[in-house]
Amino acid sequence: MIIDTEAQKQILNCIAKAEKTTSGELRVHLEANCKKAPVDRAIEVFDGLIAKVNDKKADNRSAHLKAVKNDLETKATELVTALNKLSA
Repeated sequence: MIIDTEAQKQILNCIAKAEKTTSGELRVHLEANCKKAPVDRAIEVFDGLIAKVNDKKADNRSAHLKAVKNDLETKATELVTALNKLSA
């Protein structure tokens, strides 16, 4: 298992607390290997997301944002699959 039971509980508690104080959507990003400091990698991932969201060259903004969401969901599913293989 990548994340022990206590760490999982802490993550879930933090998410539950954040959900009570915001109307936004929360996403958790996990990586099996990261050569950078976690904060640096989180900033890098967030910057990539914001760059895609802020792409003003999209002809159809709604379709563009839907594609970005679908891309993120695909990547998240791939990550969960990879993590499940590691913990099996």
